[in-house]
Amino acid sequence: MDENVILVLMPKKDLVKASAVLTRWLVKDGEWIEAGQAFFAYESEKVESEATAPASGFARLLVEAGSKVRINEPVAEIHGGSREE
Repeated sequence: MDENVILVLMPKKDLVKASAVLTRWLVKDGEWIEAGQAFFAYESEKVESEATAPASGFARLLVEAGSKVRINEPVAEIHGGSREE
């Protein structure tokens, strides 16, 4: 199967911190997600923000909620394709 895989990275919220805590997932592993849908919440500098999905597809979560993750490190993959697969 030739599918499109997009890496989802921990976003950079400020100019100082090198990492953030992924506080909670807003989708389940293997679940379909739409581009622009809220994907996960993360905390940086004691402020919680939500990251949205950059594309539609099936979510593959790479880190557990509560994990400290370096900025620009992968936290998930989105496997493209059709919802009916």
